[in-house]
Amino acid sequence: MFKKHVPVSLQPFAGHSFPGTKAKKSARDDWSLEDLERLFRSKEYRQASDTSALHWLPLIALHTGMRLEEICRLRPAHDIIIRNGTLCIDIKPHLKEDGWAPWHPKTASGIRIIPVHPWLIRHGFLDFVERQRSAGAAYLFSPELVLHGDNLSSAFSREFSRIKKECGVSKKTTFHSFRHSFRTILESTDLKTSHINAVMGHEGNEGEGSTYTHGVTTAKLKEVVEAFESPLELSFLSANAKATQPRPQAPKQPIKKRKLTPPLLDEKGRIVRRRQSAVPTK
Repeated sequence: MFKKHVPVSLQPFAGHSFPGTKAKKSARDDWSLEDLERLFRSKEYRQASDTSALHWLPLIALHTGMRLEEICRLRPAHDIIIRNGTLCIDIKPHLKEDGWAPWHPKTASGIRIIPVHPWLIRHGFLDFVERQRSAGAAYLFSPELVLHGDNLSSAFSREFSRIKKECGVSKKTTFHSFRHSFRTILESTDLKTSHINAVMGHEGNEGEGSTYTHGVTTAKLKEVVEAFESPLELSFLSANAKATQPRPQAPKQPIKKRKLTPPLLDEKGRIVRRRQSAVPTK
C-alpha cells in the first residue's frame, strides 16, 4: 500500500506557533548607518535648538541604551551624579513622599547606574544639565515635556515617529531601536554579558540576576559604555551647534566728543581764519 505524499505547496502547520521557535530578534530593527544619516542630517533635526528634547533624547539613547521614559524622567538636581570620580546617570524610583509624581523603572534591574559616554560630555551634556539645574527645572526637559497621565514621553514619542517617517527612516526602526543598537554593538566586543546587562538594566541569564549585576563596579560600567562607538560619526553636530549660535557683537567704541569753540568774526560778521602760531625754532 502506497502512502500519499503531501503536496509541497501545502503547509499543514501554517498559522500555528510552537514553544521555543520564536525568533530571537525583535520586530524592531537596529538603526542602520543610512537611517542614522537620514535622522541626524535632516533639516528638522539640525534646526532644533541644542537645548531641545529632539536634539538630546536620540543622542542620549544612542550612547546609553536607555529607554525613552527613563531619559525623560531624569531630574537634573538628583539623577546626574559623580560616582567614584565618574559622571553618571542614576536611574532610581521617584517617590510620592519626596514630592515627586510616583515613577519606578520598568523592572528591578532597571534601577542602575550608567556612566555618561565621553562623546555626550564633549557635546555639552554637563553644560546642558547645569543650565537646567540653574533654571530650577524639575526634569531634564522641563518645561518642554509635561506629564500626560503617568507618562512624560508620550507627546515626544508621537512627534519623533512623525519626524522619522518624513526623513524616510525604516518603518521598523523606532526610538526603542537605539536601545537595540547599543546592545548589538556591545555584544560584538569581548565584554562580559553580565556587565552589559548591568548597564542595560536587563536581568541576567543562568542565575545572573539583578543582585549580581548591581554589584558591578563603576570602573567596569564605564568600560562597557566607552566600548560603544556610534555607527555614524557625529562630529558634524558639534560644528552645526557652533554655527547656529548667535555671534557675539563687537563692543561699541566710545564716541570721542570734541570741544567746539565759536568762530572768530570780523566787524562785518565774516569768519576770520585763525593763523597758526609759528613753531618756535630752537
